[in-house]
Amino acid sequence: MSNAALSRIVSAQAALGAQYLKAGRYRLEVQSIRTKDGFKGLSAIAELKVVSSERTQLATEPSRIGMVASYVEKLSEAKKNGGGRFKAFVMALAGAEEKGDKHAGAFLLIDCEVFPKTLPENDGKPGKFVGGHR
Repeated sequence: MSNAALSRIVSAQAALGAQYLKAGRYRLEVQSIRTKDGFKGLSAIAELKVVSSERTQLATEPSRIGMVASYVEKLSEAKKNGGGRFKAFVMALAGAEEKGDKHAGAFLLIDCEVFPKTLPENDGKPGKFVGGHR
């Protein structure tokens, strides 16, 4: 292998797929909040560690304690308001209001419930099954 190839491997970020929460009720701990500029544009990413989990759906085992899940919003698509949604998420973590303090710290705890949700039909395509959050 050439030095250039080895250099690229050393400087590359490992390709870790995002982990998402399964249906359940959780207490989550913020591990990090960061941005990433990738081939699909700029994204904001919060990594959240499962501190406790509780089953809410008979057919689904919740995500395990210790797993680090990702909450990702694309910031590059203005029409989808990913920046606004992520800002609301961070402000909720900090207990901040729009006119108040906007700083969120790491290691805050979050109570969250993930539930099965079907998106409505769109452009003739059937509704997609996703996890809703509250």
